[in-house]
Amino acid sequence: MKKVITIIAVVIFCYSCQTEKPVYLSTNSLEFTYSNGWTGGVSLMITRDGVLNYNQYKIHGETNKATYYKDTLNKQTIDSINVFLSKLRKEKTDSIYDENCADCGMYIFRIEYPDTILKSMIMGIHNIDNDLSKLAKYLLTKKPNPENRTDTCVDFSTTKYLKPPPPVLSDGK
Repeated sequence: MKKVITIIAVVIFCYSCQTEKPVYLSTNSLEFTYSNGWTGGVSLMITRDGVLNYNQYKIHGETNKATYYKDTLNKQTIDSINVFLSKLRKEKTDSIYDENCADCGMYIFRIEYPDTILKSMIMGIHNIDNDLSKLAKYLLTKKPNPENRTDTCVDFSTTKYLKPPPPVLSDGK
């Protein structure tokens, strides 16, 4: 009986010491920017190894007053994002979906696959329901841990859509 208990204990010990295989994003990176059209927005980038850089803006255009976070996504979140990325990879995605409305919310994507880059913008987010908008809604639910707040600003290529255009000088320059 003692041998059986020893064998069971060794098996349980070996199984519990097994490290979990890391999960990677199926793309090199995913950039996403959201603006609600009026007050604020979010700009984020997820690297291949699941590191999330997340900027939250309270006022549209005031990107210098953002709250910044750096976090690591868990395995389940990366798996869920990979499902969306797999669907997007297989379908034809337009670069712009536009409902032609003033002060509408928007989603902007830049997804870097190993062999291509998908860039797309959705204007009028309440009227368009496709796989990109579903991914956007999912990403907006994945907020970083508040304890992972940083004081480092990280701008992404999609963040420029949250910044106001430069002012026009009175002499036309």
